[in-house]
Amino acid sequence: MRKLKKVNILIIAIISLGSFYIGTLIRETKIEKYPPGKKPERVILTWSDETSTTQTVSWRTDTTVTKGIVQWNRAVEVAEDIIHPYEVNADVDTFKSDVNQAHYYHGTMSNLLPNNQYLYRVGDGEYWSEWYQFKTGKGGHEDFSFLYFGDFQNKIKEQCSRVIRNAYSNFPEASFLLFAGDLVNNPEDNDFGEWYETGDWIFASTPVMAAAGNHEYIRHQLIGGLGPQWKHQFSFPENGPEGLQASVYYFDYQNVRFVVLDTEGMSDGLLGSYNKQHDWLEKVLSENPNKWSVVMLHHPFLSNRKGENNSKLKELFKPVYEKYNVDVVLQGHDHTYGRTGFLSESSNKGPVYVISVAGPKMYTLEPKDEIHRMASCTQLYQEIEVNEDSILFSAYTVNGLLYDQFCIIKDENGNKKLVESISLEQKERLNLPLASLRKKSDAELEEYYNNVKQREHSLHVENQ
Repeated sequence: MRKLKKVNILIIAIISLGSFYIGTLIRETKIEKYPPGKKPERVILTWSDETSTTQTVSWRTDTTVTKGIVQWNRAVEVAEDIIHPYEVNADVDTFKSDVNQAHYYHGTMSNLLPNNQYLYRVGDGEYWSEWYQFKTGKGGHEDFSFLYFGDFQNKIKEQCSRVIRNAYSNFPEASFLLFAGDLVNNPEDNDFGEWYETGDWIFASTPVMAAAGNHEYIRHQLIGGLGPQWKHQFSFPENGPEGLQASVYYFDYQNVRFVVLDTEGMSDGLLGSYNKQHDWLEKVLSENPNKWSVVMLHHPFLSNRKGENNSKLKELFKPVYEKYNVDVVLQGHDHTYGRTGFLSESSNKGPVYVISVAGPKMYTLEPKDEIHRMASCTQLYQEIEVNEDSILFSAYTVNGLLYDQFCIIKDENGNKKLVESISLEQKERLNLPLASLRKKSDAELEEYYNNVKQREHSLHVENQ
């Protein structure tokens, strides 16, 4: 019996190893859509340090280029007037992806003046990027705004380009961009190439801060963990818990502490544990010197989708959010839109939870009383304005229609009031995705639309 067990284990190991090598062979025969060259590409701004006096930039080239330089100066009317720019050598590392090998660079411009415009370029002294322009944060408690996006994941260039470009066109003064995970479908070079092409010069001009989603992780029975390309192409603050610094971090922007968690990395079998991030989050929030706090993560604990609630996430993190009076929790994963009111037993404490989707992949939602505003089959982006005493959150469809809006007003004692601005005359978009229509039986369709009618009636009664 023991011999038979050993044989079975050996057979399973051989099959697993074989599937790994077959998968590797398939990857090696992939078409390389975005080969690196000598000229800098995938130029992107992030922060790895203070947000009003430093600015980090990352890019890549092919491996024949071995040196990276960042040059910058205060913005002038004619770039040729920059005679003696500041300069710093970038860190360089080599990364072999599924289809190519490239050099990745990270450099930080420091000693910048708050609330100033700067020009910069990157290169090796021979091959340079164009001159890009960005503006530093004001520091202090000044008003600002930012953009938040849910999952892109699929058909990134084809159908997500207009989302980010329309958002930027409508709100060019946004200080930075937040992505709540699943930037790509697979953590591979072609997918990331599409993502960079979608953002292009916007990413090089407006800082990007992102959470890792489950699709940024390698999904294989022998290999797991965060896809290695993530840490080579992004340079975020390394202030997270041990072993999770690449995807768990926080940064302060003016009067807000932004905290980014890695929900896919919470299981013990991957990078860490729920408890590790829980304890770190509690410390970071307890030391928050700012009036406001925003948490961003990929998986929601209160899902828009049937059977998708994460009880472990709720059990550990909801009490922390409420203890430290977090204001907004930004999420993705569900490929629908959903926004709650305050869920705390003390109704004027704790956060509003939001789930959003920017890409074309859509799931079937489940109407829930706790979710005040929902949408399916709708690509959206969100603009959030932060003032001294309020946060104004506005969700727009890709065509620029205001779909949801609320305002959180908070006094000096942390007491909050939620003001919801959308009229009931603007009905929720609750149509089923085409894929769901094809799969569901007549009885299931009837049940879904009965639930929708019941929700519409309940909302009408509540607001009379």
